Amino acid sequence: MSNLSLTNVSESDLNALAKAMGMSADATAKKQGSTLPRLKIDHKGVEGTATIKGKQNVPYQVVEAGQFCLERLDTDGSKIYQENLSIRLFNQRFMYKRYVRDGESGRYVKSVMGLDLKSDLQDTDGGVNCGRSSKYIEDFDSLPQETKDLMKSIKRVRVLFGLATFNQATNEKGETVSVVEPIPFVWEVDNRDAFKTLGVPINKMVTKNLILPQCELKLSTEEKSVPSGIKFYLPKVSIDTENLFDLSKEDQTTFNDFNEWVNSYNNWVLSQSSKSSDSTTVDVDVAEDVEDVEDVEVKELTKPVKEPKKVKTKKEEAPAPKKDLGKILDEWDDDEEWYMSKGYSKNFIDTIEGADKGLLGVQLGSMCVKNDIPVTDVAEFLEVSRMTVYNWFKGSTKVCEPHLQKVEKLVSKLKD
Repeated sequence: MSNLSLTNVSESDLNALAKAMGMSADATAKKQGSTLPRLKIDHKGVEGTATIKGKQNVPYQVVEAGQFCLERLDTDGSKIYQENLSIRLFNQRFMYKRYVRDGESGRYVKSVMGLDLKSDLQDTDGGVNCGRSSKYIEDFDSLPQETKDLMKSIKRVRVLFGLATFNQATNEKGETVSVVEPIPFVWEVDNRDAFKTLGVPINKMVTKNLILPQCELKLSTEEKSVPSGIKFYLPKVSIDTENLFDLSKEDQTTFNDFNEWVNSYNNWVLSQSSKSSDSTTVDVDVAEDVEDVEDVEVKELTKPVKEPKKVKTKKEEAPAPKKDLGKILDEWDDDEEWYMSKGYSKNFIDTIEGADKGLLGVQLGSMCVKNDIPVTDVAEFLEVSRMTVYNWFKGSTKVCEPHLQKVEKLVSKLKD
């Protein structure tokens, strides 16, 4: 493998380095035997018992939930925890993964790691994208239930490689642990919201013509909960783009080591793929135990594909001036990002037109069709799945709290 140099970086080298580090996606065969430590957010914490006021076996929280956990696969497999973390990223890749249950146990199907998710990625079962459709799915509700269940189970993963500084670490017993040097890690970010959150600072680096190891990221977590009451945690991140790191020869070595790890992992996936899924053995280092909090809403259904042609109706042949959703909401929320992917089929438009116009969701659907506002924009803005928006548009489900007020305001603005 040819190694790109991080030291003495010229302006012309930045694009090549950014691509090698997997930053471009945010701007526009041996078994994997590595023992790279794994970083994640611990959603459960660590419980213990103690004797309190003479009462034995009183349960208490040894390690609070919501802290960052690093599993030291490079040493003895122990875990260390810290509430807030500083990291430097060196590499970013993308992949798909799907957990397959087999009785009381299970296994992961994982794809190779790519620079983005715009092309098919071979997976360990001999297919691509862990079974994710490569076509644009406009009406998810029309799919067979088996297909819908499969699509929901497949996760997009942002894989981050870097160095983490643990200066206030504790172990599973709550004891202080001394960590002198930054520790290399791999972090598989598969929660939908966390996936987007971790992309923001990388986008910022791209716009400032910086590369990953130059900046320090400060991480913390915030508590969330699902309707059932189960709590989970999402990352919060800030980035320092002013006080930059000077790139050293040690950084060059770290960068190369991460690239070698990715190559080794991809070779392992390809070797498993060539066996046409005959093997069901799972490497612990490749498929960790399932501890992720599942998204409550339907996952993103498709990878980016060529936009479908828009079907024009008679009503649209002499339309009123189209309204730009981003512009309409600019004063409402300046921080929203909009990802445009257009297209409504004639059948879907007819469904909206035939639905109950007294329903708020159907009114929203009619306005979005009229103004060429895609479902993906609405879903991103309202922070719901595309499936939820489709059901609102068709009148299959009613808009309710906590989205009601925001949808009412959006419909009002689109009617102006």
